[in-house]
Amino acid sequence: MLRKQKILFIFLDGVGLGCSDIEINPFIRAKTNFFEQLLGGKLSSELNEIISQDLVFKHIDSTLGIKGLPQSASGQTAIVTGVNAPKIIGNHYGPYPGPSLKKILDAGNIFSDLSAKAKSINLLNIYPPAYFSQKRLRENAIVYAYKTSGNRLNELDSYLNKSISVDLTGEYLQKIMPSLPLLSPYETGKRAAEISGNYDFSFFDYWPTDLTGHRSSLSEAIELIEKLDSFLLGVYENLKDTILIITSDHGNLEDKSSKTHSLAKVPLIVAGKNAKS
Repeated sequence: MLRKQKILFIFLDGVGLGCSDIEINPFIRAKTNFFEQLLGGKLSSELNEIISQDLVFKHIDSTLGIKGLPQSASGQTAIVTGVNAPKIIGNHYGPYPGPSLKKILDAGNIFSDLSAKAKSINLLNIYPPAYFSQKRLRENAIVYAYKTSGNRLNELDSYLNKSISVDLTGEYLQKIMPSLPLLSPYETGKRAAEISGNYDFSFFDYWPTDLTGHRSSLSEAIELIEKLDSFLLGVYENLKDTILIITSDHGNLEDKSSKTHSLAKVPLIVAGKNAKS
């Protein structure tokens, strides 16, 4: 149940807690001021869990007790519904939800539950015209849950007012509309913090981490992580009366020796005043 404090939930697709090998785990080589200042070290499986009044950090088993590599659709469904989706359907499934997972999402999710309680919610992502012009619109579990809860996705006219760009700078959006400003990742994080102050519950779906894990080199992964870390620092340093939650659906980016998902545990970070409760 939401308290008077607002909540900003940042979902990182495909980010696990990997080993400390600098040649495998880009989080070890990257400059990560946010993670190191908050957690006391590089983001890896060697970090100790933290349970304090204003900070919780835990290692979460993304398999949820089901054999096989965790997948995005079932993992995201579990995150936004609070139920063990892989167990219900009997396997991990992804990347997009099929009929069985959609049935679980339709039965109730964080967005529909909060909307029913008249809470203000916002999916911070902006969706450009190309997203809606796809011949076959493919929605991940998060977008599906948000839309079927009666909410409208943010489009270009909402940029900087209630949404942010998933590239964390707005560079892609500026190619579509040159008048839009470019921001640094830190400035985008600050903007996300400011926007989230206007809603009871805000959610940001950061999917480039999983895409980079599948397709990119170690150096490209390091570059992405440093942008992400700067964004998260901008968020954290500018939140007011807001709890920050960060987690993932499965591992991937933390292991550049492979381009598939991993069995790594995923981070759960809850930070802010009285985060423990």
